[in-house]
Amino acid sequence: MKQDKANIEITVALSPEIRLEQALMKAGVTDPAKVIKLTISGDLFERDLEYIGEYMTDNLQELDMSNVLTYRKNNSICLNRDVINYNGLKYVSMPACDIDPYYFIDSLELVSITAHPDNPSYKSENGVLYNRETTSLICYPVRREGEYIIPASVVEISRTAIAHCFGLTAVRAHPDNTAFADEDGVLFNRDKTELICYPAGRKSDNYSVPASVVKINDYAFSGAKGLTSLDIPNSVIKIGQAAFSLCSGLTSIAIPDSVTEIKDQIFFDCTGLTSIDIPASVSDIHADAFRGCSGLTCVSVHPCNSFYSSENGILFNIDKTRLIYYPRGRHGEYIIPDYVTEIGDYAFWRCTGLTSVFIPASITEIKLYDFCRCTGLTSITAHPDNPAYASENGVLFNRDKNKIVLFPRGRQGDYAIPDSVVEIDGEDYAFRSFEGFSSACIAARISKIDIPASVTKIDVAAFNGCNCLTFIETHPDNTVFSSENGVLFNKEKTKIIFYPPGREGDYAIPDSTVEIGNGAFCDCNGLKSVFIPASIRKFDYRDFLSGTVFTIHPDNPSYIIENGILFSKDRTELLHYPEERLGDYIIPDSVVKIGAYAFFGCKGLTAITIPDSVAEIKECAFTCCTGLLSVVIPCSVTKIGRHAFSECEGLKSVTIPDSAVALEDGAFSDCYNLTSLDIPKSVVEIDDWAFEHSPTNINVHPDNPVYESENGKLKKKNEEEEESQ
Repeated sequence: MKQDKANIEITVALSPEIRLEQALMKAGVTDPAKVIKLTISGDLFERDLEYIGEYMTDNLQELDMSNVLTYRKNNSICLNRDVINYNGLKYVSMPACDIDPYYFIDSLELVSITAHPDNPSYKSENGVLYNRETTSLICYPVRREGEYIIPASVVEISRTAIAHCFGLTAVRAHPDNTAFADEDGVLFNRDKTELICYPAGRKSDNYSVPASVVKINDYAFSGAKGLTSLDIPNSVIKIGQAAFSLCSGLTSIAIPDSVTEIKDQIFFDCTGLTSIDIPASVSDIHADAFRGCSGLTCVSVHPCNSFYSSENGILFNIDKTRLIYYPRGRHGEYIIPDYVTEIGDYAFWRCTGLTSVFIPASITEIKLYDFCRCTGLTSITAHPDNPAYASENGVLFNRDKNKIVLFPRGRQGDYAIPDSVVEIDGEDYAFRSFEGFSSACIAARISKIDIPASVTKIDVAAFNGCNCLTFIETHPDNTVFSSENGVLFNKEKTKIIFYPPGREGDYAIPDSTVEIGNGAFCDCNGLKSVFIPASIRKFDYRDFLSGTVFTIHPDNPSYIIENGILFSKDRTELLHYPEERLGDYIIPDSVVKIGAYAFFGCKGLTAITIPDSVAEIKECAFTCCTGLLSVVIPCSVTKIGRHAFSECEGLKSVTIPDSAVALEDGAFSDCYNLTSLDIPKSVVEIDDWAFEHSPTNINVHPDNPVYESENGKLKKKNEEEEESQ
């Protein structure tokens, strides 16, 4: 391993028992984000690629998999696929085994992707990726510079194969190619009726599409940042998805009156675009057509259009009853006209320059995402005659003002809820964040909230994601709620209801508290440690973020911590084992139950000794313990819970005792190295999905009254007779 303070180059050998995360830890890599070159050999799992995409892309520039021998896919429940990306990769070497290149080809820094000569599906030439037969172009790296000649054998180009290739100055077709042609370095189909690719790095600020073209393909001009003007002839009848995406130099564009449809993301991130003219012919504008057009201030519709109209640069349906799109580049206040009865989906999405909006009496429904990510919005005002809504001090309420509908996301600081409000509902997302269109919509940025005496109901999720919130204060006359040091409790202070997510440091729960409400500590990223007093009889550690340190009062009658491990007071149930702990562990012989999620995600756990005292292994008890190689379940255990050993990818050996009666859903699912398993005669309940995605050879005891095995497969006895009846 070559290593300095910031840059690490490392080679790791993986096996069915050793995953990438473990291999890096063994090699002394404490911060995987510092690795700039990673060479992998041996047995690669899909989980390893997910790990790279989630934890290593900050600096990883080169990924060499040329010596990988096998590759296995999985259905992971342990990693968040939404945050996986490979945007920093410059060089990728694919192995001889079959692996999906689509993990890497979207990297915005990719210079070269090479396939092993023995790869059964792909082939590379000069860092460009093709299918094995070189009939289909899969990927031309985004950062590869200069001209590119389409080989004579290529008859198909993948949809995004040459999209937004910023260094590509010209695309030419080989003279013998029968599928494609070029003109001035721009690529067309053979008869030049389809414009396939205008090179993103072409040195020209204007371009006229030839009159022979009837279709501009998906991503055709994507990334052409130097293009400032574009002339599209009336011969063009179809423009593909994302055709002009990332063309940040375009300031205006006239769509010809031969086009009938404006597709999704057609102008994605055209940040320089200030105006768009919609011709009379257009009958369908997709909801996501203008996404990312942060400079757009005016959409003009031809007066003869039968489906759409515009007023002051804003897009409506033909009769102006539905507001479809408010341009993202507009700033200041906006008064919605009183003939509008409906706000279209995401019409104001990410209008960061919108500071205030007036809701007329005609609008009776506002959807939770209508003003999503309007981070400059500080005031929402409803017409006094609106039958569904009212407003006060720039906050939107229902008509009776007993419920807050929407708190403007641009507003910061303290907020005192008026005493007409009786309920704060989490489902309405008045304050909280939510997963919405393409990305999460942010929560309100209030730092302190005052709850009046009138509020009698607060949903558990009402303030989720409010990461600026540090203090909650309740009116002393409130009969349901109280607060102490900025934390929300029930009136008697026996139940903690909500801990402000913006607070940091340590917290000692008061000894008057006997209950921790569900979700009370949700999203508390700054919370380092929690003291559990003697008065708390029951709590779920899963309500706290991973890494939170617990301290238990010695007189607590329900819980005790020994060596950092959480047990029930009588030590009969093991409740939580720290995820970050490495090595093996011997469960004390006082333990009767291994609690739900007790060892969940303990990837550094390499061996576990379960004593004869244990009778039950609950759901997800060892899920994602990828370092476990073998498990001997003692003869005291009668039931193995749902997903108890799911995704234990290193697990090669499991001993199920004669005492076991039931194997529940997913008990040994996704255990890729568990090649053989003996089922004793005692097991009479096996869920259909108990071994899902595990290549297990099942051997059932011949005296089992319910199950038998045939050629290594599990089946019920007399199954054929039952089906015939």
